[in-house]
Amino acid sequence: MKRINHILGVLLGCLLLVGLLGCEYTYPFEEEPNNTPDTATLMRNNITKGQIHIPSDMDYWTINIGPISSWAKVMLHHLSEDLKLMVIGYDGSNNAITLNGSDYYLNSDAEGTADEEIVISNNLIRTIVVCVEASDRRNLAGTYWLEYTFR
Repeated sequence: MKRINHILGVLLGCLLLVGLLGCEYTYPFEEEPNNTPDTATLMRNNITKGQIHIPSDMDYWTINIGPISSWAKVMLHHLSEDLKLMVIGYDGSNNAITLNGSDYYLNSDAEGTADEEIVISNNLIRTIVVCVEASDRRNLAGTYWLEYTFR
């Protein structure tokens, strides 16, 4: 009986500890190497964590979206340093698509650690290649969370 009471006490203590400290979902982290579009990490979740290890590091990600999508939004959150975001869209035949009338890419480079966000409104896009790198203003390494959503 003492042994059962001991086990129940340990289990109750563990539950109390998790309840007091909370439990955070662990997001996946980038897979190196992902320094070129050819070695881009496929985003399997809509949120993942990454790190620019040195100022010259560039992290590339691939996002596959369905044929029924009319828009997509790519965001950087929880920046520890001033980082910038760039996206390139591809159609179902893997051809780059003009996104803003003349360029094949869109970028976001807000000052400081403010969130970065790019919205793409083009229903021909099936794949998005994302690049995260240090901002030209500070040129420092840092960590981030990359998130996407589409409809």
